Amino acid sequence: MMAAARRTASPYARRLARERGISLAGLTGSGPGGRIVAADLDVFEQRQAPAAVAVAVGAPAVAAFAATLDLKVVTALLADFSKAEVVLGLDALLVRAAALALEAAAPSTATPATAIAWETGGGAVRIENAHLGLVSGIQALLSAGQSPAAGSALSLRRIHQSDIRPTAMPLAADIALRLVIAAADGAETAEALLSFDAARVDEDNAAALLARFRDGLQNPLRLLA
Repeated sequence: MMAAARRTASPYARRLARERGISLAGLTGSGPGGRIVAADLDVFEQRQAPAAVAVAVGAPAVAAFAATLDLKVVTALLADFSKAEVVLGLDALLVRAAALALEAAAPSTATPATAIAWETGGGAVRIENAHLGLVSGIQALLSAGQSPAAGSALSLRRIHQSDIRPTAMPLAADIALRLVIAAADGAETAEALLSFDAARVDEDNAAALLARFRDGLQNPLRLLA
């Protein structure tokens, strides 16, 4: 039986192959007559290297702050409204508190400070000027159903579950702020997580916004003014 033909390679290519632990049998030569040259080793190694992970262009640089909310006064107030047969829920107060906090933070955002998207199952309700007018008007909008929410400054969602603390929530690329509240009906405490695009919202302003939101719920009579 005849011995297998020896691969033709330049002396330099053979030395590089030994140093790099590459078998010449697996290479295709690009030199004259199919001779293996140093460049062929570089091409082989590039093909064997793992593909680089692509970085999504334009994805928000998400940061977040969390806070515990005291809802004792809010719960008592809503109970009094219920006894008086006044239709008003926690959701409307959450929207109002967020709108007032957002209005004060207007210079720190790149979107209108008056537009809030209240997240519902698979959609949202867009609420303009929630820092103005009556809370009963917000309640009516929430009850009316979904509407286009594009261009809102802040997205607001309530998870009807207490005793949990949201620690990470996604943020859409077209919105600067998202506030998620974990609170069951009648709960005396709740957990809040404010996610924001750090490229569009200053961290100090985001922290101040969450603090104003918390303070507003702890003094709910101001939300009714």
